[in-house]
Amino acid sequence: MSFVLLIFTTRLGFSISRFYFFFLVPYFAYDTFPLGSFDRTEYDAVLEGYLTLVGIDIPSTSLQGVDMYRGITAKFCHIDWKLQEKDPHVVPMFNDLMRQSAMCDSTTIVVDLWDLARHAQTYDSQLSAHVLALSPTGIIFHESRCGSTLMANMLAGFSPKHTRMYSENQVHVQTIKACTGNNNPCNPDLHQKLIQDVFYLSGRTVRKERPQYVFYKISSIGSLSIDSFTAAFPSVPWTYLYRDTVEVMQSHFYKGGSTLSLSRSTPVCLRSKRNRFQSHLMNEITNKVGTKPEDLTDEEFCAAHLVRTIIFFQRLVVLLGGGGGDGECVPH
Repeated sequence: MSFVLLIFTTRLGFSISRFYFFFLVPYFAYDTFPLGSFDRTEYDAVLEGYLTLVGIDIPSTSLQGVDMYRGITAKFCHIDWKLQEKDPHVVPMFNDLMRQSAMCDSTTIVVDLWDLARHAQTYDSQLSAHVLALSPTGIIFHESRCGSTLMANMLAGFSPKHTRMYSENQVHVQTIKACTGNNNPCNPDLHQKLIQDVFYLSGRTVRKERPQYVFYKISSIGSLSIDSFTAAFPSVPWTYLYRDTVEVMQSHFYKGGSTLSLSRSTPVCLRSKRNRFQSHLMNEITNKVGTKPEDLTDEEFCAAHLVRTIIFFQRLVVLLGGGGGDGECVPH
């Protein structure tokens, strides 16, 4: 009998967990029902702050409008933030946190981002006692292999009950890079609105969990789009971490022994090598040495990638007035 019950429970587990999470859990969290009835949808779980933004799809034409972006969908699921609160180094990346959140798969929903953001702002203005929307406390950009994960873990752990760290959630790098590419025309005002909406939704949570700070660490390739972020959030502090370039390259390639050799996984600095369109700055760098990005060896492309990041930040600091605005470049 117990064996039959086990099989029955396992097969129904997915449906039961969805019903429990979307339709029962919210009502146990409040002294009074937030919406006043049992006429609920999965959409409500997002509005009430129980689900976290974990994925985004941005079609190439979605930012070409005038008044609103279109066709951008967002994926949400329940993230167990207590895993990070308990021990940040066990879930150093957002993907680790996602994989270890037991209810993420069974609570995943996909919604239109524009509509959701408008509904969320209306909901928050009417029911602010239940949901807390935090603006970004600070953001980490970096050149990779320079101690950025250590810094992220330190920020996550300095006040763990009141802090959330989004460490390389691909949603954020996709969003700030949405207008990059030689053949990707877009409305910069809509791009700015998209960035603001995504970070607004990322900062929303159930008020009773009492977070006070929310930090973000962006994947290294996103550092080339920091100007897009600062346009949307000019007063949010940021830092750019860097390290001796030779040491960074060694960290990318070295896998043991006494020589530089390609490790099993593709180094971060080579992920864009096969892109059909390279950035203007990458083409500028390779033109100076009389070659093209596609003709570079792996080591040469990695070096050019790192040089591109450094030059970009040098130019950005000058553009922001010499002091980097509310940001600072920090050697590690």
